[in-house]
Amino acid sequence: MSLAFVVVLAACGGADEATPTVGVTPAAGGMVVPTATPEVATPTATVAEATVAPTFLPGDVFVAADRVLLYTDASAAAMVMNQYEAGAPFTVLAPSGDYATYPVEVNGEQWYRLRADDGLVGWLPASALTVNE
Repeated sequence: MSLAFVVVLAACGGADEATPTVGVTPAAGGMVVPTATPEVATPTATVAEATVAPTFLPGDVFVAADRVLLYTDASAAAMVMNQYEAGAPFTVLAPSGDYATYPVEVNGEQWYRLRADDGLVGWLPASALTVNE
């Protein structure tokens, strides 16, 4: 048979003071272990605002934000195929089989494979493109 114990602590002083009590929980073997209510900190959520680059999909049409160079590969070190003025339209194409992810990221910059209005196919960084509205 298990017995539950309650420890009553008597306060020193007069009868008009409240007598505090502490609840205890019996543990295995008949040992009494006092229980306490832990203070739980309420977590506060902080939302960090992140700048997300737009994702262009194959078939999307965009225009050059400024004068741009069309590259043979996803790198500013690649050979330049042609130069286009601001406002020149481009259509986003699927990446070539040389890349596992798309858009291609080189040195922290996203690159897209595009077809210019004159039919030339090459690469431009995402920063060079503006949505064609």
